[in-house]
Amino acid sequence: GGNPQAGINMYHGNSNLIENVIVLDSIPRSDSTNSAFYVTAHSPPPNASGNRFYGIIALNNEGIGWYVDHNGIGSNNELHNSVIWDSTRQGVVVYAADDNNCVGNIAEHNTIGSNDRDGAANYCQTLTFTSNIVTSNSGYGINQGAGSMQVSNYNDFYQNTSGARTGISAGANDILTNPSLKYILR
Repeated sequence: GGNPQAGINMYHGNSNLIENVIVLDSIPRSDSTNSAFYVTAHSPPPNASGNRFYGIIALNNEGIGWYVDHNGIGSNNELHNSVIWDSTRQGVVVYAADDNNCVGNIAEHNTIGSNDRDGAANYCQTLTFTSNIVTSNSGYGINQGAGSMQVSNYNDFYQNTSGARTGISAGANDILTNPSLKYILR
């Protein structure tokens, strides 16, 4: 138990670019927080900001697919054009011990599906969540646990077991339509 906590883990990571990386069938050895992609900062300096993830794939991993988790500042992290599929917990989670130190995070143009809990969960002050396909998750499509969703719109929340969302209103252009995925990358 303990480490590693993820397939790809950035402790105190700031201003990094992770692009075109696949984490497949990962079984981290953490006692608590397992994930495929993990950005974390819990001891000084507790910073995890400005990280960008483009075109990543998390497929069939133990824990959370993409996870930002800190007790300091974790702002302006981005997830774009990625696939988070078949995690044993949530697909995407953004969390801060103090949600006021967690602003400007973005998740857009992603496919998030078949995860054992919610497709996405936000526990930060703001998150922009747009143009995502969130389908076939065992919990909600998106769970707004704290803070506020800065923008949530143009998402397809199809066939999530607990419903499309909790703690957040529907975006004006959200849909509940079968995305007819040929395969998870398309």
